[in-house]
Amino acid sequence: MKKGSLDDLDQEIAQRLASGPDNFYAWLPLMYYCGSFGGKGRLHTIANSRCPAIKPESAGEYVRRERL
Repeated sequence: MKKGSLDDLDQEIAQRLASGPDNFYAWLPLMYYCGSFGGKGRLHTIANSRCPAIKPESAGEYVRRERL
């Protein structure tokens, strides 16, 4: 299901921010989505070897482990 483009999301964020800058619940989650879906939050260099005791897991593994 398509809800709009990233440009549409940027416009919605700007509109909500302009109309209610103190109401961060209205616009802050959208900024998170914009970064996540737009690829800005993607890690390019992963340094897993710096923390060998921490083992990455997929979302599916987490859901199964937590029995969600």
